Amino acid sequence: MDGDARADRDGGRASYAADLASIRAAHERIRDGIHRTPVLRCSALDALAGKSLHFKCENFQKVWAFKMRGALNAIRSLRESVRARGV
Repeated sequence: MDGDARADRDGGRASYAADLASIRAAHERIRDGIHRTPVLRCSALDALAGKSLHFKCENFQKVWAFKMRGALNAIRSLRESVRARGV
């Protein structure tokens, strides 16, 4: 389904659900350009929340933000002819 159809179905808001296959494909596209970042826990916060919390530490990424994954995936998803014009 294209973005316009999703936006129509969702009352003007586009939804971007990903399935496991698309997540794995994105990982293959970006794996050589990102750091593998840890998932950390904090027992004090677990106790406060009454739940087990897990924090994906994307602040350890090369640009100190999770945006590295999305930006790299978007760029590498472009056709070569489009990417050659610059981003």
